[in-house]
Amino acid sequence: MIRLAPALAMALALSSSAAQAACRGADLFPSLKQQAPALIADVVRDAEHMPYGRGRLFRVTKAGVAPSHLFGTVHLADPRAALGARAQEALRQARVVALELEAADRFAHPETWGVGGRGLLRALLAASEERAERLLPPDAVARLEAILPTYRLPASAARSFKPAVLAFLLSAPPCLMKGGATDLFLDAAIAREARALGIPVVGLETVTEQLDAVAGLPLAVQRDLLVVAMALHSHGEDLVETALRLYEAGELGLLLSWMRHPRPVPGMTADLPAAFLETMLDRRNRVMHERALPLLAEGRAFIAVGAAHLPGEAGLARLIAQSGYHVEAIE
Repeated sequence: MIRLAPALAMALALSSSAAQAACRGADLFPSLKQQAPALIADVVRDAEHMPYGRGRLFRVTKAGVAPSHLFGTVHLADPRAALGARAQEALRQARVVALELEAADRFAHPETWGVGGRGLLRALLAASEERAERLLPPDAVARLEAILPTYRLPASAARSFKPAVLAFLLSAPPCLMKGGATDLFLDAAIAREARALGIPVVGLETVTEQLDAVAGLPLAVQRDLLVVAMALHSHGEDLVETALRLYEAGELGLLLSWMRHPRPVPGMTADLPAAFLETMLDRRNRVMHERALPLLAEGRAFIAVGAAHLPGEAGLARLIAQSGYHVEAIE
């Protein structure tokens, strides 16, 4: 369990410290334009009207306060997931760095998470009524049991973990687990560099809060989330590659719009539950906004969170702007 927990916790944080080089996915958008033009039209139309939908680095200013910066990360280790020149300079000049999790660079060491063993087990392990075998038909359980060994898990894990935990694990393709121990996803690389520069690193959330957000999803939502994760599993490497290309282009609005589409690839027979996105994006955005404000008020804060948290009416950039700051994309 202790050996398994880091991988699961990283999945719950939408993170992976594995090497992206192990994956061989293709950008889905060219084929989607041919096979599902209505889907692409919906995604593009939504992105065109999305506040703060372009750019990865935003300057945050207010009269009488030193400028701060807001940066969108991608929780993957890949050369395309890196700080640009202006982001690097903003990081070097920062007074404080705020990440989703303060311990982003220490996932391999569970003792640093601030989560007791019982609390971790309670968040991850399913009660009898939460087990996949109670929620899914036998053929779906059999498919799940066949998939789990590709994640170095026994088939019996299908009967051990909560449906949402299994869904998060399946949301990252197995190739992401083939990297070396020295690979760092972008958030962790930022934390490592900040510490080397002597800049304090703080977290806008705790591991406990992130685990509780998942564990607290209604059981019906967890079931639907697992069904969708299984449906998307065969597209896993392509989904990651597509997300990376949109991220590299700074098209965060397009990325979020596609993520929010109930059926992001053709042929799906189940919708991504809206309650999941409300919990994992919108609700967490409000928490991160509340905790970022004192840091912004002191100036020279470098706030780096997952790129999907920035754009949109309920995004962190918009929430900060509504609090009296000017937020502009600069990279």
